[in-house]
Amino acid sequence: MLAGNVSAGVASADAADTPRHHANAELLDSRCAVPADRDPDITRTVYRTAVERGVTDKVLLAAFETGWVESHMNNLDCGDRDSLGVFQQRPSQGWGTPEECMDPVHATNAFLDQAVPNDADNPGFTAGELAQSVQRSAFPDRYDESEAKALALIAEVQG
Repeated sequence: MLAGNVSAGVASADAADTPRHHANAELLDSRCAVPADRDPDITRTVYRTAVERGVTDKVLLAAFETGWVESHMNNLDCGDRDSLGVFQQRPSQGWGTPEECMDPVHATNAFLDQAVPNDADNPGFTAGELAQSVQRSAFPDRYDESEAKALALIAEVQG
């Protein structure tokens, strides 16, 4: 899984020079306070769940791009309409009960259950396009734009 130089080519920017990235949950619901940084436990859970499933590097990257864009890799109890959790999944749209959407293992598996076949059916998709095929976001370009951050998060959790 993204072994070796996973962070090669990823420039680390000085935080003072980098504008704050706003998660989709914040953009769509101003009452939803999203931490500026990831929750390390959630990041490890998403990684471990994906690795246990044996997903491809692209599917793993899509999961991390999605987690960062939607919630900054945090398990949110707020978001757009009834969106919840790290992937901002909506119980009303069939992602599970509110409790399941707030369970990071369930949420990761629900994301992967769609991402894995979508990847097989669309091998030319970038990780961001794959993420969009699952999430159907109003902001489809944000996933590919977050590739460097997602790669850095993966490298961090790989230790």
